Amino acid sequence: MEEDSVSRDANIKYNLEVYLSYICECVDAIHLLQHIDCYSDDQRREISQLAKSNPVGATRKAFDILMQKELPGIFTALLESLQDDYPKIVKLLQGDVVKCDKNYRKIITLFSQSIVREIQPIELLLCLRKYNVLTEEEAEEARADERNFGLTRAAFNIVTNIHRHVEDWFKYFLMSLIEIDCENLAERLDQDLVEKIKAQKRFSSANEEDTFENETRDDIREHVQDDILEVPSSLKIENAPPPDTEADITKLKISNLECHGDQCEQEDSMNIAKNDLKEINNTQLLNVGLEDDDVTVLKQQFRRSNKEIEAVENTDEESPDEADDMDADLDFNDLDKSGSEADDSDDIYAQNIETDLDEITNPEEHEIELRGYQKKLAKKGCEGENVIIMAPTNSGKTKVACQIVLSMFKRCEEQKKKGKAVFVVEREDLAFQQGKVFEEELPSYRTKVVTGDVQQSKDQYLKDYVQRRDVFVVTAQVLLNYLKAKDIGSLDVFDIIVFDECHHTDKKHPYKKIMDNYFEQRLKNAIVKPQIVGLTASIGVGGKLDRNIAFENMKQIAANLDAEVLCIVDDEDDKAEMKGFIKNPDEKIVAVPKRATERFFEDILDAVEKIDTFMMKNPHVTKLEEDDKYMKTISRVPTRNVGKSQFQSWLSGFRHGLSVLKSDNARQILHPCLSYLDQYHIAVMLYNDARIKDALSSLKRFVDKRRQADYNNEADEFLLQLYDDLRSGSYKNEPENPKLLKLKELILETMRGDENARGIIFVKTRALARTLKLWMHETVELKKLNANAYLGKVVSTGEGGMSKHKQRNVLGLFKNGRHKIILATTVAEEGLDIAICNLVIKYEHVTNERARVQCRGRARAPNSKYYVLTEEGSDLIEKEKFNARCETLMQE
Repeated sequence: MEEDSVSRDANIKYNLEVYLSYICECVDAIHLLQHIDCYSDDQRREISQLAKSNPVGATRKAFDILMQKELPGIFTALLESLQDDYPKIVKLLQGDVVKCDKNYRKIITLFSQSIVREIQPIELLLCLRKYNVLTEEEAEEARADERNFGLTRAAFNIVTNIHRHVEDWFKYFLMSLIEIDCENLAERLDQDLVEKIKAQKRFSSANEEDTFENETRDDIREHVQDDILEVPSSLKIENAPPPDTEADITKLKISNLECHGDQCEQEDSMNIAKNDLKEINNTQLLNVGLEDDDVTVLKQQFRRSNKEIEAVENTDEESPDEADDMDADLDFNDLDKSGSEADDSDDIYAQNIETDLDEITNPEEHEIELRGYQKKLAKKGCEGENVIIMAPTNSGKTKVACQIVLSMFKRCEEQKKKGKAVFVVEREDLAFQQGKVFEEELPSYRTKVVTGDVQQSKDQYLKDYVQRRDVFVVTAQVLLNYLKAKDIGSLDVFDIIVFDECHHTDKKHPYKKIMDNYFEQRLKNAIVKPQIVGLTASIGVGGKLDRNIAFENMKQIAANLDAEVLCIVDDEDDKAEMKGFIKNPDEKIVAVPKRATERFFEDILDAVEKIDTFMMKNPHVTKLEEDDKYMKTISRVPTRNVGKSQFQSWLSGFRHGLSVLKSDNARQILHPCLSYLDQYHIAVMLYNDARIKDALSSLKRFVDKRRQADYNNEADEFLLQLYDDLRSGSYKNEPENPKLLKLKELILETMRGDENARGIIFVKTRALARTLKLWMHETVELKKLNANAYLGKVVSTGEGGMSKHKQRNVLGLFKNGRHKIILATTVAEEGLDIAICNLVIKYEHVTNERARVQCRGRARAPNSKYYVLTEEGSDLIEKEKFNARCETLMQE
């Protein structure tokens, strides 16, 4: 038995040597540290630190140390530690046949931008976990990325990890894409395999005993073109002796390279027509020996411009929404000729801060010109105290912050030392905007803008510039990440920290986490710096009218910022001066009646009720096993909530329930129903706030895709017929939406005849912004205003988001006058340097007192108007009145 154990251990070590390059691409170094007890404390620290910057290199180092050990049974222990999370690697170490995934990884690399742009990470995670493609730790990390950085980072996390664990990861990835309604993307990756998966599903419905896994290997070769890795020279653990010498190992590696490298290349014929993959042909996997860090390769591909990727991915089609925005892109280069303030560059990364230099030659003393009230706002901060500056939008708070920072520099110079300032913002677009202010107001000091995208695109990192710049404008998450990684030591490297929109310093916001780090350092080291300054137009009262509660909320924000003084403009003369620069708009709540008849809405509700009945009476649902019976309750449709936020919550619960449902037959019935219910919900929301035409168009786009996909089961047949019945009705005689009629009236009343007029309409969703843009372009009286949407970039353009370049174009053309109206989501509420507006309308969208102050502050032209437009009887009316009272209390 002892000899068998020795032989087993030696064979595992041998196979590890043979496939080490590939195994390092899959196994996480931290996994080895957690499960293999052969590393010293110093080695653990070194490997953990290396894993942050070079995960493959860290794994390689961990294995190198492991292979130098002469501990009996250590490699058997390694094999056992990998059983649960790395079954593919276990097969390799046992000497079994493993499919070569080289071609599939090439496809993922090539199409990485499309994948990241089009998937919904959280939905995809549920499916991938079901197939064990990702571990629970990786799934949780992706969820954390989604919460902290947004959907793009979460999607990128998934893309970099899907190949690590299971042999059929690519097949499961495609199956997961199909399940979350991304079949078009799956087909672009490998249409043949998608067709085979769909065919297998249809076959499985007829005969559940036949499975995809039981097909012959020849069939798999014919349809999927898998590269099967035959391993004639690798060692089966049970019966083969280990190699005798290093020469044997070297000889085997060379043999494998010659034999299987050519074979893999000959079968490189996946569905990527017109793509010769020149960018990544040197990346060889498995027994071909991957030399470069594939994660790095993938990141490089991910960073490539959209034009380069689209030139390869010629199957991608431009969405109607993207086509609508092309007018902005076409004319952007002419902005300067028309007097726009927009930047010349084509990309946000190309925005230059002129003082972003290692050394400024001939620095000139520069005094910041402040108004009287600004000097008083800056006074306490200039004396070195921790303060919150609360003043209205457009009152010049950033300029006040520059004066406080300048005072800090002068104090440091008197003490013969260099000062450091960091200005923290929430979003990247704000970082560049505020960086420009510091460049202009503090030309003698070196300013650096650092954001997540700047680090990725330019390879410029905060830690590398701490000693080379004076002022840093950074996004909160970037600073927080460096603090967590301890890459910049601690906050006391800075002499002052300024938080823009500091009212966010609460709960789990990155601002609050940065300040938690600050307090932790103060307790440990009794530090006296950095000085803390917060800027806000509205600190908020916590949504309460009780004076004591409101005061406590304000005190809590101040305490979170360690602020000693709240600086406001309270002197009457100062208020009068400030009023000369800030024009308060006329305010009005406009309530309009409902449609006289609502036949379309009633027909939608009827369709929803029929779907509910269909699901509840379907035999596959009524006969669910005990573990799945919960779906009978979850799938009951709250019909009267369609179009409301409660229905969206119900859809989320339904979707989650489906993700863990064991019955495939029931899922084939319920999943199409979920998809249609989601679309009917969207249609009702569009009907409520836009036109029947818009609601029907949204439904038609969805159903047309379903028809093209040729889903063929009883649920889809029923649902398609239900939709056809709805379309057969005529709604031409239905009344127009009164809210749109009133919206048109308000726009024309305020903007007619004024060439310099500008307006912002705030809405609650991206879909509504785009829909109202279409309505304005199709309305004769409004068409000449050339409205455009201004949306956030937290989701991909395919999901309704907007790239940074397009955001900047829209704002530039809005200032220039090409767009007289922009339709914006909450992204435009805070901070951005948006042109002076005559008109601000909150269209069926009211949140809290802080947002009210921010939005109203956009209407700062003389004789401007601020409207809240909603339906009669809406709770938004009372909510807006409540927010106004909260604002009054806050000012008191």
